[in-house]
Amino acid sequence: MKNELKMEFSRCLNSKKFKYCFSILFGLTILSYAMLFKQTFQRNSLQLGKTTDYSMIISSTDIRTIFLTFILIAPLLCTLMYSDSFIEQRENNMYSIFLMRSGKKKYILAKAITIFTVTFVSIFFILGFNEILTWISIPDVGINNGQPAYLIIQNNKAEYFLQDIYDRFPHLYNFIIIIITALFCSISSLIAFNLSMIFKINKIIMVIITFLIVNGTEMFLSDDYQMQMYIQTWPAEFKKFLMVLSIWILLTVITFVIGIKKEII
Repeated sequence: MKNELKMEFSRCLNSKKFKYCFSILFGLTILSYAMLFKQTFQRNSLQLGKTTDYSMIISSTDIRTIFLTFILIAPLLCTLMYSDSFIEQRENNMYSIFLMRSGKKKYILAKAITIFTVTFVSIFFILGFNEILTWISIPDVGINNGQPAYLIIQNNKAEYFLQDIYDRFPHLYNFIIIIITALFCSISSLIAFNLSMIFKINKIIMVIITFLIVNGTEMFLSDDYQMQMYIQTWPAEFKKFLMVLSIWILLTVITFVIGIKKEII
């Protein structure tokens, strides 16, 4: 299994598609940081809010638009990183060779682990890097919150999604949102890979179907049951988030099991 994982990780990380997709997403975070630098240049602590309020994740300024763009295209680009590797090997008649060398379960499991791990680490690194740059650039001494202190306390509701963590440990809160974002992108990539095993589809169809599943379902659900609403840090209850996450994980597991049993050669 170690050899299979080494081979899959090497093939993924050295592919041009991975480098292109990673560069696009990383470029968005650099653009976000450039906008932050322009916005806060030469401001003093009386003109600055909390450091975490300038994060790409929860900023209420134009930087927020960059993050919304990021979470819209990230699941799509992540499916292009390596989720289509099964389709490529099938179309190039390489599937049987790898199957004889590794065995069916090891071959598929190695790909699934690679897709999930590379996607998760990539998104976590990209957003985490932006968060660290924000910490370095904006000292945690700002006092301008844009509203009186009593309103800040009054507007905070304990039942809101991770509200207590946001109030007490805002930096931790941001990284939890980053983890949720990375997890959602990883799930999207795995679903795309699973679909490529279940149906004999090409790369374009795989991307379109995954995009419709990830974004299309969001259109028909209330805000409390949309994963992207939690990524966008909208108010919601934690128990509902766990339910939504469980459904996505269950969908991933079911399609993966079906894919192992019914992969199309």
